[in-house]
Amino acid sequence: MADLADLYPGYESRWIDTSAGRIFARVGGSGPPLLLLHGHPQSNVMWHRVAPALAPRFTLVIADLPGYGWSAAPEAGSDHSPYSKRAMANAMVEVMEALGFVRFALAGHDRGGRVGYRLALDHVGRLRQLAVLDIVTTWDMWHRMDARLASRAWHWTFLVLPAPFPETLIGHDPKFFFDSRAAAGAQAKKVSIFDSRALAHYHAAYNDPIRIHAMCEDYRAGSARKVQCQARDASRASMRCHMS
Repeated sequence: MADLADLYPGYESRWIDTSAGRIFARVGGSGPPLLLLHGHPQSNVMWHRVAPALAPRFTLVIADLPGYGWSAAPEAGSDHSPYSKRAMANAMVEVMEALGFVRFALAGHDRGGRVGYRLALDHVGRLRQLAVLDIVTTWDMWHRMDARLASRAWHWTFLVLPAPFPETLIGHDPKFFFDSRAAAGAQAKKVSIFDSRALAHYHAAYNDPIRIHAMCEDYRAGSARKVQCQARDASRASMRCHMS
C-alpha cells in the first residue's frame, strides 16, 4: 500500500471490525454522513474525482466492500453467503455505527448500488437518502438475460462459474482482464480515461489471487437462487427508495 498514491489527502484511513472482517474506509469532509460504495471491478478509489465536490457538504465514508480494495476477504462456503448483498449491507451498517453514524445517506454504484438497496430494505430507517447508480435489480438482470445483454455483460455468466475456472483464467493475465472490463464500461471504451494512480490501485488488487476469488464469489452470491428470491421484492421497493 505504501507505494500507491494517496488519492484522498487529508482523509483518515480506518480499518473497522465487522461481521465480514475488517473493512477499510477513507473518512473526510464535514457535514451529515454520506456512505459511498463502489462497483466492480473498482474499489474506494473510484470516488476520488467526486469526493472534492462532496466533502464541503458531507462527512464522506468511502468504503471498500468485502473482498475488494483493502477490506478483508471472508472465506465463503457453498452458499457464498459472506458475499451476499445482505451480508455486505450488514457490514456497512456496522461500519457506520462504529463511526458514530446511526442514520446516513448512501450513494452506491453498480455492486455498491445493490448493497444500497438491500440495506434500505433490511434496515428500514437507517437511510436518510439513497442514490442507486447504474443498475437494474439482480433478479431482473438474471431473468431478463438475452443474447444481446449476455454479449455486453458476459462477465456475469463467466465469474459465477465454479472455482477455480474463472480465477485461473483471470490470474494468467489479471491486468488484461481488469483493463478489458474497465474499458468496456467507459463511454470512450479505453482504459486511458482513468487516472493512472487509480489504475495502479486496481491493478494491485487484481494481482492478489485472494481478491480475484473474492470478486468471483461476489457474483456467485448474486446468482444463487436464494439471493435471487430475496432480491425479487427489491424490483419495486428499490425504485421507491431512491426516488423518495
